[in-house]
Amino acid sequence: MEKVLKKLGFDDKETQIYLTLLEYGPRPASFIAKHTNLNRSSIYYLVETLVKRRILLQSNRAGTTHFAACPPEDLLNYIDNQQERLRSLRSEVKDCVPELEAIQNRLSAWKPKFYYFQGQQEVRGLLERTLENKRQKLWAVLSMADIYAQFGEHYFEDYIQRRIDQEILLKVVRSDSKDIYPERWEDDALRVVRHLPERIKAPDMSFYLWDEKYCAFLSSQEENYGLLIESPEFFQTQKMLFDSLWAVAKN
Repeated sequence: MEKVLKKLGFDDKETQIYLTLLEYGPRPASFIAKHTNLNRSSIYYLVETLVKRRILLQSNRAGTTHFAACPPEDLLNYIDNQQERLRSLRSEVKDCVPELEAIQNRLSAWKPKFYYFQGQQEVRGLLERTLENKRQKLWAVLSMADIYAQFGEHYFEDYIQRRIDQEILLKVVRSDSKDIYPERWEDDALRVVRHLPERIKAPDMSFYLWDEKYCAFLSSQEENYGLLIESPEFFQTQKMLFDSLWAVAKN
């Protein structure tokens, strides 16, 4: 019973007061203090709060204020009132959302965001973010051997198919020394591939760029982590690096 009252928002002291008055009927604050072992000075604050919430009823008898518990069935009305209040509050919050988002956008214009991902499942989640792509373009430098080792052939090829289904264009720089299945996906019209010249060491880490502000870094299976940076300035810097590699890479 006490657990149910707690779910209704009663704390331990409020529960004691309500159950005491339910058992003994209308009583003054002195009686409540005696039977609950609560400090009398705090009783007045608690009962006033419960009266405002319509959990207790207040009356005057021979010049003394008495308090009574509302009938138990009134608790159902209390729940209905709370639901109505929450519906009204939801409507008010909904109206505020555009203004709150505007504040967030103003802050994000100058404050970059960093997200860290650890372990295969979290890093897979990071890779999935690349498909939440408003501009339907991806730029990437990929170490295919490390990608396949990290995510597994079945998962990554399913990811490739979903990228194609969503018509997301991929411009990617890879290296011959770390390529895997170079003949596969040759009919992928939404992928443009270039390979690094042999004089440039193949990276162990891969990265993706998209939507003019997102940069995702995927480590090898050995270190097993990912990093997402949301920053237009950082994106521009990484895009310059990509363009430089693209310029020296071969078809």
